[in-house]
Amino acid sequence: MNASDSPQVWVLRLLRVAAAALLGSAILVWVTPVNSLGQNLVPVGCGSPATPVTDELADFVCRDFVGGAKVVAVALAVAAGLLLLLSELVLPRLRGAAWLPGTALAAVVAVPVLTLAVGSLFATVAGSGADGTLIRCGTPIAPATDVISTSLCGQLAEREKTLAIGAVGLALLAMIGAGYVSSAVGPRRPTTDDPTTDDPTTQGPEPTGDASEPTASGEAATERDRTAYAPTGDPTTQGAPGAPADASDGWTTPHGRHEKDGS
Repeated sequence: MNASDSPQVWVLRLLRVAAAALLGSAILVWVTPVNSLGQNLVPVGCGSPATPVTDELADFVCRDFVGGAKVVAVALAVAAGLLLLLSELVLPRLRGAAWLPGTALAAVVAVPVLTLAVGSLFATVAGSGADGTLIRCGTPIAPATDVISTSLCGQLAEREKTLAIGAVGLALLAMIGAGYVSSAVGPRRPTTDDPTTDDPTTQGPEPTGDASEPTASGEAATERDRTAYAPTGDPTTQGAPGAPADASDGWTTPHGRHEKDGS
C-alpha cells in the first residue's frame, strides 16, 4: 500500500473530531433542562430528557417539548456514530478514491442535518398560544386531523414534513456534489490502459547505450575507439598508417626498415 492508495490521514481525523463534537452536543442536549410556556406565558420547568419532571401537570404540559429534546439528542448521537463508522470501517476500504476528501468534508455537516431531519419526522409538533394554551399538531408524518387541531395548527405539520424532506435531499446532494468536485481536483493515478504510455510520440528518445558497453569483439567501445584512431605507427595495432619517424631518414616500411628517397 502506498501513500496514494491509503485514505488521507487528515480526513479520518476530521471525521473523528466531528464525531466527538456531535457526541458531546448530544450529551449536552440530553442533560439541559427544557421549559414550556404555561398560563399567562409563565415558564414551566420540565426537567431534562435525562431527568424529566414526573408530576401530572408538568407531564401534560411538557411531554412534547421533552420528547422533542430527546429526538434532537438521539439524532446527534446517531450522526456521531455514522461519522465514526465512516472513519473506521468505510473510508479505509476506499483507498485512492479521488472523491473521498470532498465527500468527507461535506459529511461533517450533511450527516447531522440528515439525522436531525429524519428524527423531526417522528417528533410531535407542539406550541403555545399567546395565552399559554398548549397546541398539539401531531407529527409531520401523521398530523392531527380533528377539527380543533386543524383550526389551531394550520399547516405546521405539513411545513415540518416539507422542510425535513428537503433537508434530507439537500444533505445527500451536498455529499454527492462535494465528491464530484473533489474527483476533478484530486490526484489522478496512472492506469495501465493510458494511451499515452503506448504512444511512441509521447516517449523520449531511446537510450543509445553506455559508451563502455562491451561489444561483440569483447573490448569496450571507448577503448576500441581510443586505439582505432591513435597514430602510433605500430603495424600490429589498428589505426592510421605509420607516420615518418624522421623526415631525413625516409618512411618506415611494414617490415620496420627505413628507405631513403630514391633508393
